[in-house]
Amino acid sequence: MVTGPSSARKFMTVITWHLPPDNECGAEARIAAVLGAGGIGVFPTETVYGIGGIATDPAVITRLFALKGRDPGKPFPVLVSSTAMLETLAAEISPAARSLIGRFWPGALTLVFWARPELPPGCRSGADTVAVRFSPHPLLRRIIARLGRPLIATSANLSGDPPPADFATVPETLKQRADIIIDGGPCAAGRPSTLLDVTVDPPRILRRGAVDILL
Repeated sequence: MVTGPSSARKFMTVITWHLPPDNECGAEARIAAVLGAGGIGVFPTETVYGIGGIATDPAVITRLFALKGRDPGKPFPVLVSSTAMLETLAAEISPAARSLIGRFWPGALTLVFWARPELPPGCRSGADTVAVRFSPHPLLRRIIARLGRPLIATSANLSGDPPPADFATVPETLKQRADIIIDGGPCAAGRPSTLLDVTVDPPRILRRGAVDILL
């Protein structure tokens, strides 16, 4: 259901999204159109609320750094809708990584791979790695598949603040400066994804989160 724009937010569309998604095709097409044109959206994920856009668009990346007040040396994680899309981002997928993908994807597990050199710096760290997750959230999976391109999905908070687990706690400053906002209710996990470095053997846990892994 499209509920905007309001007079206070002339250039922003607010969409309420909920399951079951049988009647949400029009809303999903609108979300994909805005993001595909270089827009930035606020959206629910399986972990916390995220903010992002097309991951390979340098203008989107520059704008996100400014919106969040994020250190430019701290790259953004990326969401995909298939392992085939992962191969456009990762230079190498080790046997251990493939095993983890088979066990936990789609899921709240972010894996750090060696990055393809053509990726923009905002998706790559100084060590030339990229952090990728295959989200199980039904809206995000369909939007990314519709776009055919990966999305940045960093938490929808100002740098240093707690990540928001529901729409009400997303900062108003981010809502007001986004191009499209999706209110999908509370997020299932309510905490960030588990972060695992698969560029080393054995893989190394960088952040414990929504998925419990014993290595």
